[in-house]
Amino acid sequence: MKSLYILILLLYLPFQIQAQKTNSNPLIENVKQTFTEFQTSVLKGDKEWPNKYVDANSIQYFDHILQLIHQADSAQLMEEKYATILTVLYTRYLIPNEKISTIKNSYDLIYYLNTSVIKINLENTVVKDIKLDKKTAIVFTSITEEKEFMPYYFSLQNDGWKVNLIIDNENFEQSFAREEVMNSYGGTKEKIIESIVHERNWDNSDKNIWQPIP
Repeated sequence: MKSLYILILLLYLPFQIQAQKTNSNPLIENVKQTFTEFQTSVLKGDKEWPNKYVDANSIQYFDHILQLIHQADSAQLMEEKYATILTVLYTRYLIPNEKISTIKNSYDLIYYLNTSVIKINLENTVVKDIKLDKKTAIVFTSITEEKEFMPYYFSLQNDGWKVNLIIDNENFEQSFAREEVMNSYGGTKEKIIESIVHERNWDNSDKNIWQPIP
């Protein structure tokens, strides 16, 4: 009886495998292909990766960042959200003024701000799982044979799947809204920003990161 069961199982297995292949979700395959192309583009140093693979919301956000870098003083900056303020200050700190003046669009800004960090995270990375929800997707990746996951968020645009670079901004904002966090930094938005700038050593330079860069 046992041998008959094994025989049936062996006969059935090829059809089961074929059915699984046939029933694979083409949208998930599209997301995976886009991630692989995005990964290859970044690792090869392609300066066009922001133009090819970044979604519209992220582009709009970095358009606003670029405008603030050139126009906003400290008072104007404090009207923005935490993530926006810190991104502007970090950019002014990181990129030389003469280089910032040559950055004409958000694609160039994204390339200079994000490439080194994203490149490190993408090296030796493999896709472990993909979660799909209508027009959004999360690609869970991991360094080969490691168990910790690094998520990449994608949104479906008119021209295909694009990576969302600002998905965590809202969570970042909410984390500072908690009373215990506010109190630990001094209780005001200004003190929170000043504390973070000092912790990250952004104020230890000849540059005044609080002033617009022409």
